[in-house]
Amino acid sequence: MALDLFKSVKSVFAAFILLLILSCENQPQEIEIALNDISLSGNTIAVGFDNEPTRSSQIIPIQDKIYKYVDAPSGLNFRDAPKGKLLGKFPDNYRLEILEMTDVSSIVKDGNKEISGTWVKVTTGRVMGYVFDGFLSDNYKEIAYENNINDLSILTMDSYQKKNDETIPFISLTDGYWSNRFPKVLEEYQNESSINNDEKQNEIYYHIKGEERITFLNNREIDESDFLFIYNYQTDQLKQFKVKDVPLFTHESIYGGGDYLTGFNLEGLIETNNYSYYNSFAHVGKENPFLTNSLSSINWKAINTSKVPKIELAYGEFFKSTQYDIKVAYHYVIDNNDYYYTRNSFDNGTYTADYIFALSPSKQVLYMTEVTDSESHSPSLYLEENMELPKEPNHYAGRLFKDKPPVIFGLYYTSFGCPFIAFLDDKERIIYIQCDNRH
Repeated sequence: MALDLFKSVKSVFAAFILLLILSCENQPQEIEIALNDISLSGNTIAVGFDNEPTRSSQIIPIQDKIYKYVDAPSGLNFRDAPKGKLLGKFPDNYRLEILEMTDVSSIVKDGNKEISGTWVKVTTGRVMGYVFDGFLSDNYKEIAYENNINDLSILTMDSYQKKNDETIPFISLTDGYWSNRFPKVLEEYQNESSINNDEKQNEIYYHIKGEERITFLNNREIDESDFLFIYNYQTDQLKQFKVKDVPLFTHESIYGGGDYLTGFNLEGLIETNNYSYYNSFAHVGKENPFLTNSLSSINWKAINTSKVPKIELAYGEFFKSTQYDIKVAYHYVIDNNDYYYTRNSFDNGTYTADYIFALSPSKQVLYMTEVTDSESHSPSLYLEENMELPKEPNHYAGRLFKDKPPVIFGLYYTSFGCPFIAFLDDKERIIYIQCDNRH
């Protein structure tokens, strides 16, 4: 009897151990998974996804919070499922939290490269969607601003107003270069014979010569044998001067207190009898980068809203939609490309936004921007105004540079930062003009 009881207990205990082992084997195990870390230079990010079938995917849970950054210059599309319906686009360098990983993989062509990766579910904290992880990176990209005068650095024309109301045309070379030891403090200047002190009526400005000039230009990577090219896009006039023939000038900024701007003094070289000279770009180098007779001001003409092609517009923070009503529309054609300026209403009028976009003859979107107003900038032209009244042109488009795609610029007045020149090709980086704005 006791032996039979012992055998029964032993059998029950063995069955319990076997059940425990099987139960443990069926439990999910922690899996350490690293997302792809691929640094990209291309812009195309959604090749073929819309035509691929969406299949159910295995969800791999994330145990701890993982953050990644978008590494795609033109932004990263997000969808409602792996390879699913397009919802919108996250901008380059934007931080995303990884919520889930899937076993759905894709291969995407980026220029001449093929990028392999899988689909992951991400969130911004408010917006969720699925993205291809081949365009995610562990690291935030620090933007390197090029302040040397080289390649296709574009400078802007400004002026210095003397106290006798005389205006000196001036091109600053100290954008982003303020902490350099030039110009020296006033006491040092007064002891330097190489620098002419033109202090008049309590004004403080100097012509830099000799070794000081050589040192400054070397630090700016400018050679005396280089040329200064000045293109007035309003009058379509191009001028060029040898750097060695252009005086170097420094003057106190409007903030005073030893804050100086240093650059080229174009007094007597540029006509100042009207204000058109302000509408000029400048470049220093061996070769002229500018084209002439290839740029136009956009003379917007009102059109019926039904004439505007219905394209996908981005609205809100990240979303894109074709479900909107066009309230006002203007149009212009340059080099067979169609330019539109529209006011659009989304979500039954709960969101209204103005857009400027350019389409190729085949209706491909070449450029698109939502027209915004902020503390740092304001639109140079509002739809509320009668845009057909004669006025000084604001927006320009067409070809500005040799061997480069068409551009568009003049869309904003800037109070902080500098204006930009955008290309009608997202493979070309936007050019931020070196305007030496001390705000």
